Amino acid sequence: MQLNLSLTTLFQFSQKNLKTLNQVIACELEITE
Repeated sequence: MQLNLSLTTLFQFSQKNLKTLNQVIACELEITE
């Protein structure tokens, strides 16, 4: 499962990168819905 890898990657991101990642996730969720 990719969950552990994703969490490790998240902890390596800076706050700015996390904000960008959240925007990407939000866009993907909109497309999925």
